[in-house]
Amino acid sequence: MATRKANGVSYVLTEEGNVRMTSPKTIKRYVELQNKHPKTENYGVFFAFGSKQFEEGYQSLIDRGYIKQGDKVCSAGMGLYGKRTELDRYLAYYKDREKMIVAECDPQEVYFYECNQHECGYTWCDDDAVQVVAGYFGPEAAHKLVRIYAGSAIDELAPLKKAA
Repeated sequence: MATRKANGVSYVLTEEGNVRMTSPKTIKRYVELQNKHPKTENYGVFFAFGSKQFEEGYQSLIDRGYIKQGDKVCSAGMGLYGKRTELDRYLAYYKDREKMIVAECDPQEVYFYECNQHECGYTWCDDDAVQVVAGYFGPEAAHKLVRIYAGSAIDELAPLKKAA
């Protein structure tokens, strides 16, 4: 397995098709940030994926003083419910986390990590990994990636705005 470099990041491709970075600088922090989630108990929100869970979550908001019986709650999608202000506060955590990832993590390292997470070595398509990088760092960063698997055209995944 020969060591290669991409945007200053040394890596090898394993026989299984995974990417192993030989001297990553920011990936530990990326994983740490990815694994952090706010506790719903600290917000007026709950997750429910059925009527029983919804009833239990709704009752927990009443018990914790966020709402009164009969009050309406909003859905943020993905099974997340709560008061609008509390949903906004809860989701702001993820916006702040995203800002930390952009400030503290290397896009190429994130790409390599996400290639492994999305099993790009099995599919030989890295579109999902590119989408993650584009989502965090923007299309410009996605265009600068050194890609290791054939996937969709980068312009489809992260189109750059054309100058008017």
